[in-house]
Amino acid sequence: MIKYYDMDYDRDYQDVVDLCGTWWEDSLFYKTYRIPYKVDKRVFDAGNEAGALLAFAGRNEEGKAVAAYVAIISPYLFNPEYLMAVECVWCLHKDYRNLGYSIGLLDEIEKRLIDRGVNILSLASSAAPEYASLGMLLRRRGYTLMDNIYMKSLRGGYHE
Repeated sequence: MIKYYDMDYDRDYQDVVDLCGTWWEDSLFYKTYRIPYKVDKRVFDAGNEAGALLAFAGRNEEGKAVAAYVAIISPYLFNPEYLMAVECVWCLHKDYRNLGYSIGLLDEIEKRLIDRGVNILSLASSAAPEYASLGMLLRRRGYTLMDNIYMKSLRGGYHE
């Protein structure tokens, strides 16, 4: 069982950063661009202080962080009467994937966004073949594939 908590930056920040780092080198983004995983807490702090960040963590019975969600919430650019949440990261520890925990995490994401008055949710899913079942899950839950995202390094990948 996973219990979800509003992200307490003193308690959860490093655990969430560490959790997200567990999949970084397996991500298609990293495999393509080789950009090192370097998180700057000041970026999180700025979003949180502006009230634009929604972040929460999920912990197992032993208290280990095994799930996380971080999003930027803002008025939709083309109609500010609508709030939109754009996911920065949503992840489950590898030992919790494919066990129904994805559904629990999605339930928690949607519940918290509804509570914040969000109308539109944008979630990213990897285009890597091993994530095809996640796309099927999202479609079954009412998500619509809107766009394909094409990325290009304009400076040749990683630069110090």
